[in-house]
Amino acid sequence: MDGDPGTRRYKWFRPRQAVRGSTQDQTANNYWTGALYNNSTGPSVLVVRDLRWFPLNHNIFYLTYYQGRLAGTNLPAQPYFPGDATPAGLVDWSDQGSTLGAYDYSFVQPSGRWVAWWPHDFPIAIVPPGWSFVGQSQAKGEDGTLSLVWEVVSIDELEYMYVL
Repeated sequence: MDGDPGTRRYKWFRPRQAVRGSTQDQTANNYWTGALYNNSTGPSVLVVRDLRWFPLNHNIFYLTYYQGRLAGTNLPAQPYFPGDATPAGLVDWSDQGSTLGAYDYSFVQPSGRWVAWWPHDFPIAIVPPGWSFVGQSQAKGEDGTLSLVWEVVSIDELEYMYVL
């Protein structure tokens, strides 16, 4: 492999290490919350390459990290390459009674049902073991779907991460 001795460069997209998952269509009474939890026990991080948020109403959708796993409903994730074992990463949906606090990124939806997505080649998030990448609607009673594509990558590969 390329890279310095004992390392491997993380570049491009590796379907054999990729997973996709979705909250499917869920309706909240309070604050709609979707999360990707890194359940790996080793040195693997989840590199979130794609994010799609499909809301019913217009509102603000915030993104942040959360240390731990939010209580909620675990939804299925599938390996990108059919027949492979599902790598690390659990998609959870929950109806949180309150907002989770400070956020570091947001999508503002002007009106109607539309899609917010991450239109870049570089990842929107890197999730270490024991952490969650969380998206939360800031309007009560939201109906929506969060879909994600992520890769499970050894943490030592991140120092060599670049996009062509």
